Amino acid sequence: MDQANTTSTTKLRCGQCLKQQPAYDATIVLADYVAPINQLVMAMKHAQGLSLAPWLAAQLADALQVHGRHDQDICRPDVALPVPLTQIKLAQRGFNQAWEITRPLAQKLNLHTSAHQLQKIRDTLDQHTLPLRERSKNMHQAFAWSTTAGTTKTIQGSHIAIVDDVMTSGATLNEIAQLLKRHGASKVTNLVVCRTPAPETKLGANPHPSLTG
Repeated sequence: MDQANTTSTTKLRCGQCLKQQPAYDATIVLADYVAPINQLVMAMKHAQGLSLAPWLAAQLADALQVHGRHDQDICRPDVALPVPLTQIKLAQRGFNQAWEITRPLAQKLNLHTSAHQLQKIRDTLDQHTLPLRERSKNMHQAFAWSTTAGTTKTIQGSHIAIVDDVMTSGATLNEIAQLLKRHGASKVTNLVVCRTPAPETKLGANPHPSLTG
């Protein structure tokens, strides 16, 4: 669903999105998951490059603002939330790289945010190890919405930005978007550092911020 070949300011739909509309409304990415930015993301996941998070957050904030000027459908979110880790995974890694990006991004854009309102309640297999047809099943009911650990902004009627470092099939973000809309979110926009390019897409062909649905 996230595998469309897009330009920086044109809203396009991939074939999969046309067949089955995703629950999220838009996705903004900085680049394809290719060198050199993929190396930066990997370094950040292993803590060596955690200091890169504020810079990546600034790039995402700028990309959101650029798209907002070119597309009226892309407006400023009310809340920014990270894709969560399970408590076990968080304890093992010691940090959530998505939260490390979300926190400075929310500060830059003056958005409400929370590290704990969106929760991952079930351990899942690594998505990249599964065939595409198995990824939605792997993420089914893996997330929950906490009514006690939340932001000062209610979800009802809100535009929620979900922040992550890498997007592959879009199954994780789609599951989260479904959850948020069940709880009353009016719109969900993904803000992602890297997107795994579609097999038919030439690597490195999309170096600029992209918008997909």
